[in-house]
Amino acid sequence: MSDDTENNAIVRDSSEFDLTGGEFATFLHEKCQGMKCPACGSEEVPMFEADSFDGPVHLSSSPILSPEGYGAKGHCTAICQSCGYTWVFAAGFIFDWALEKRMEDSHSEE
Repeated sequence: MSDDTENNAIVRDSSEFDLTGGEFATFLHEKCQGMKCPACGSEEVPMFEADSFDGPVHLSSSPILSPEGYGAKGHCTAICQSCGYTWVFAAGFIFDWALEKRMEDSHSEE
C-alpha cells in the first residue's frame, strides 16, 4: 500500500463509511485472530457498538490536521468484556476491507 493510499484511508470523513456490525465482527475475526487484551490478558471476543448484526456500526470521529488541511478520522472501537480496555481501529481501513469483501461476494454469486 502506498503512503498516499494509507493517508487517504486515515483522513477520509467518517460520513463516507457504511459498515455493518457483521462486517466489523468478521473483520475482527479475520484480522485479529488470537487477540488478547493487553491489560488483563482476556481472550474473550471484544464487544463493540452496532445497532444490530445487519445495522450500522457506531463510528466516532476525531479532528486531525494533515498536509491537506483539517479533516476527521473515523474510528471504530472494540471493548474488552473483562476489564473495559478499548482498541481503536481507523474506520477507513475496515471500510476498504469491507468493500473488497463485498466485491468478492458479488463476484462469487454471478
